[in-house]
Amino acid sequence: HTYGMPVQVDSRNEITSLGEWETLMRDASHTSYVPTRIDPARLKLAWEWTAPMAPSAVESYIARPTTTSGSLLVISGNTMSDGSQRGSTVVQFDEADGTSRWKRPISDELHGVAPGSNGKLAYIAEVGGNELITALDGKTGTVAFTYAETTQPLATTLAPSRRDGTMYFFAGYNGDELHAADAETGVRDWAMPRVGLLSATPTIDETYVYYPAGQTIEMLDRRTGAHVASIFDPSADGTPHPGSGAVVLGGRGNLIARSYRDGYGARLSSFSIADRSWEWTTTSTYNQFFAVADGVIYALRGGYSLTLDAIDERNGQVLWSWSPPAEYATQETPLGNVVATQGMVFFGTQDNTDGTSWVWAVDTAQRKDVWRTAGAGYIVISGSRTVYLCSGPPGGLMNRVRALRMR
Repeated sequence: HTYGMPVQVDSRNEITSLGEWETLMRDASHTSYVPTRIDPARLKLAWEWTAPMAPSAVESYIARPTTTSGSLLVISGNTMSDGSQRGSTVVQFDEADGTSRWKRPISDELHGVAPGSNGKLAYIAEVGGNELITALDGKTGTVAFTYAETTQPLATTLAPSRRDGTMYFFAGYNGDELHAADAETGVRDWAMPRVGLLSATPTIDETYVYYPAGQTIEMLDRRTGAHVASIFDPSADGTPHPGSGAVVLGGRGNLIARSYRDGYGARLSSFSIADRSWEWTTTSTYNQFFAVADGVIYALRGGYSLTLDAIDERNGQVLWSWSPPAEYATQETPLGNVVATQGMVFFGTQDNTDGTSWVWAVDTAQRKDVWRTAGAGYIVISGSRTVYLCSGPPGGLMNRVRALRMR
């Protein structure tokens, strides 16, 4: 029975996926920002796994993982006494309980690059052969397509970056080309020569593709591959910077990149996309894996006193800083990546003396640490908000994954 005349109420609910951890620094924007709230006090261990070590190996290792819907994908392998890496295998884990549905070996003649994904398919890049990328269903391991491209064993490429159904990645014999292909079928859209051979993956917005090239940021039309501009970086000397990285999309029509000078390290710089020009450079140098969220850059600088700096994206000025408590003052080295969520920043530190390491969570409103756990390395957060901590023994390579979920 109703009291009064019945009334119809129309409503519309828009559901947006959180998105998976697809590539280096999360997605094609490379901000390392996950738009959700993670309460670290509620994180509990769901499962863990350590890469097996062959009898003749000196250590086991894992590469930076990726996630597809319901799965974690990891490449594991072994380092032999002669320094070679053998037994590389793509391993899939069910996100719920850590069970593995399938594994795929990688030939010892090839080098497997840390995997990427489009949220459903996992992209396995292998250099040194005739097929650069193999796309696998994340849940079943079924091959969706292969991308034919001959490369030499040291070709410079990383996991692809994807946006709007297209993946972008470095290819060519030495990694000296930029390619665009359909993310579901692998059909090539275009291929263009690239400037330099920095270890990076492309960055994509609605209109352009960007990548670092030493003293410039190269800017291409994402639909045709046509060269648009080279944005000059006056704070870099053109020396190839060590390690991997990517240009980061800022929140104000800008790009943020590391400006490397040989012997001085890398500072962070901002560039205007519209004006295609340099805006500012920080006074301090920072680790390569920083995060950007809500107009603030969160970056780690090491030395005699490790510091997390919150940097104003508008001008490069430090808004506030955090350092480890006095009893952890020997944690002087950044370890792994910085990941930002709503109101929280996660990152790792290491003691150079004994190799002990910690993962920290800093509340950005309180500007203080609210949680820590031993074992830092690389942090990944999946679309279902599982927090994966990848770590290794003191002073060793990453070889372990821990899956944490809020309870």
